Amino acid sequence: QEENAEIARQLSEEKLQVLRIQLCAERRKRLQLRQRIAQLDQYAEKVDEENDKMTKKFTDLGQSLKETRAEVERYKKEIEEMKSGKKRKDAAAKAAQETPEVPAEEVPPEQAKRRKKDKILKEAVQSPPPPAVPEPVAEAAETAEDEAERKRRKKEKKEKKEKKEKKDT
Repeated sequence: QEENAEIARQLSEEKLQVLRIQLCAERRKRLQLRQRIAQLDQYAEKVDEENDKMTKKFTDLGQSLKETRAEVERYKKEIEEMKSGKKRKDAAAKAAQETPEVPAEEVPPEQAKRRKKDKILKEAVQSPPPPAVPEPVAEAAETAEDEAERKRRKKEKKEKKEKKEKKDT
């Protein structure tokens, strides 16, 4: 009987030893998993910060693009207005008639700016066109067909632009 008790005690100690070893291994695993979770949390925070920065950058770039497009449209309109010289001359003449001469000290800033623009506009309208640059002989030999083709392309481009503007609005 004592032998049986001794054998049973040894077997239970062996089982206990195995369970202790398994418990230590599980504790190590748990510790490693907690460290890995902490690393992943730090990485997630970094990614969130980068995402916020990129979102802000996209927003800023979108705003910049919008402003640039508006500026391009404004310049296009100015160019079209400049091309139609008669409208410019009429506008400059009308502005010159409407604006009475007042000493500079008495002029409000907005009116001073408008006068300056009117003066520049008037000078631009009254100045003679720049001298024509002679074309090379090869270009001077353009046919009427080339000219018609260029006008046709210009008209198509203008129609596309008008369709796009209608679509955008």
